[in-house]
Amino acid sequence: MTAREWLRKYTSIFQQACIGEEAEEALALLCHALRLNKAALLSQPERMLTSGELMLLEGITERRLRREPTAYIAGQKEFYGLNFFVDPRVLIPRPETETLVEAAIEFHRSWACAIGGGCWRPI
Repeated sequence: MTAREWLRKYTSIFQQACIGEEAEEALALLCHALRLNKAALLSQPERMLTSGELMLLEGITERRLRREPTAYIAGQKEFYGLNFFVDPRVLIPRPETETLVEAAIEFHRSWACAIGGGCWRPI
């Protein structure tokens, strides 16, 4: 089975299971299993998957179909331009949390400038 065929198959399976963002989920799991970034994977769609890779993918897709978050399966989540290690003991950073971080930074800037302590600027 090629990477492209695997992506099509599991995008469809994830759609039937109502996973949400099915194509992105399948791509993220395949990248994780193959230890490739998206650009590298998408540049070789006809790459044949080995039996070992298919066995690994079977295990991680079963976890996702049981509703385990992809971030926990991969063990990491990008947040605010940084990669964080995550597991079930921590909350997964959500995109809207970046808005909260930006508001906190802006509040700190305005507060620091207001009290005359100098205006803080990120490096």
